[in-house]
Amino acid sequence: MSISWSHGRVIADTRFVSVSGAQAADGFRLRLSVEFRAHAWRDEPPVPVVRLAPAPVTLLGEQEVLLGYAMPESTIPFSLTQHGSTGCHLHDLTLSPRAMEQIEASRAGQGVVLRLKLQGDVWMGREVASFHDPVECRINQSDWLTALAQCGHGQYLLFEVPILASKDPRAPSSARYLQQAKDHFAKGHFDEAVGACRRALEGLLEATQSKDAQFAAVKAFKSGKSEELNIDQREKLIRQAVMNYTHLAHHHEEGADVVRFDRSSAAMVLGLTASLIARIR
Repeated sequence: MSISWSHGRVIADTRFVSVSGAQAADGFRLRLSVEFRAHAWRDEPPVPVVRLAPAPVTLLGEQEVLLGYAMPESTIPFSLTQHGSTGCHLHDLTLSPRAMEQIEASRAGQGVVLRLKLQGDVWMGREVASFHDPVECRINQSDWLTALAQCGHGQYLLFEVPILASKDPRAPSSARYLQQAKDHFAKGHFDEAVGACRRALEGLLEATQSKDAQFAAVKAFKSGKSEELNIDQREKLIRQAVMNYTHLAHHHEEGADVVRFDRSSAAMVLGLTASLIARIR
């Protein structure tokens, strides 16, 4: 694509060059390298000077998704000269875990196509003109996987678990208890988070009227008939296992030591509970 001055005069051509990654405390950082090939300017001074602003980055696919704004490493990447010039400049895009998950779900094991919309102003003396230059960033699978490793994505397992609406008082009790569990977890109240997960699973049993079916699956498993269980019954075994694990957080026997769950165990229970509730249609 290109950056133009007044009357459509092209002053620089642009193209995507490469992607790399960098670790960041606030997410995953992608570094998009863009080449600016500035044309020769042989007119009388002053010469045009390009000033960049943060550039919106969109994920292209079945639906376009705004991922965030990429910050240019230099707000003034070039000014024109009599001989022209070519240089590459980086745009840093910090992606949240949710944004990264959207990319991974969209690409489905293939490459990634992003649109980096360069924008800013061209200054020439006292004259100023704004520009918008969409640059398509086609990233093949190999380069994308390398960038993921560089930004530390491989250290995390990310996936979306849809959460049922819980603010409505008419929402199922399982959804309301799950929201309570999330709130407790965020505050560092891990025992309470696990206990709320237990109540969410109990609410799930009541809402789906599957208590008898769940106990039947457990009984079949204990009687040595596990090979006869179907997928639905095996899922109910997982539910029961999580309920067994969370029992002491919800039911403290009088005089017994209080069970203390740490953040890791609470995170495990919260993830499992949310996934099991999200499975209900």
